[in-house]
Amino acid sequence: MEDCQKKRKLLRAAPRQVRPNTRRAEEIALQRVGVIAYVGFGIILLFNASLMTLIEYKGVAMPASVVSRTDESDEETPSYRVNFRYQYDDMIYFGKSNITKSDYDVIEPGMSLMVRALPIAPSLLPALQGFHTGRMGAFCLDCALLAIWAVGAWAFVWSAFFSPRNHRLLLRSGVAAVACITEKTTALDEDTTSYVISYEFLPEGVTDADVTGKRMLTQEQYDALSVGDPLTAFYDAKQPHCHVLYAFADYYLLEADPKIV
Repeated sequence: MEDCQKKRKLLRAAPRQVRPNTRRAEEIALQRVGVIAYVGFGIILLFNASLMTLIEYKGVAMPASVVSRTDESDEETPSYRVNFRYQYDDMIYFGKSNITKSDYDVIEPGMSLMVRALPIAPSLLPALQGFHTGRMGAFCLDCALLAIWAVGAWAFVWSAFFSPRNHRLLLRSGVAAVACITEKTTALDEDTTSYVISYEFLPEGVTDADVTGKRMLTQEQYDALSVGDPLTAFYDAKQPHCHVLYAFADYYLLEADPKIV
């Protein structure tokens, strides 16, 4: 770290003018479209899980009869379905449900059944009663997918919205410091290689507490850097650990000194 200049005055006073990095701006726009689609998928999962719960606890029994049964099995996967019609409040509705092979063998067209549905929306996901329909498995799967979705949603939203916002604020108003690359490492995970640099910088006014960080790079970016190379970091004066390396930021500075890297 001794070979790296600890700080330098290459910037205009804050707030500085910034513009989106063209390449990253396109990626961020695509990410935001993806977030919208991802949120839509989550809403569908939540709707299905909530509806099945409401039907289980608030639904009412409705008389039904078998219209037909179908064997949709292939060589690898057994699949059996029953189509039925049911009545509520003098209205006829139609539904279908997956069933097991044993239930398929005993069900016949015209056979009387009972289904459970919500009085306010009888046509939505009627639950066939007294048979193994796999609805509990579908409910558990929806809940598991919702848990996975929640984790993924945070990652998507952070990458598409919060991370670019933080980069913009740090470049506009953050304090500049010279970071020094202290280590380069690669990690092989199955068929993928990760390229990571470790770095540190000394915040202004601090003498004994370097801020350290790591950054994953592309192979091209990784190969262009060496241990000891300086990189400009912009950090929050109140929270120096909140920082961004200028070379990999989502924005760039207008009228910046060309020596900034």
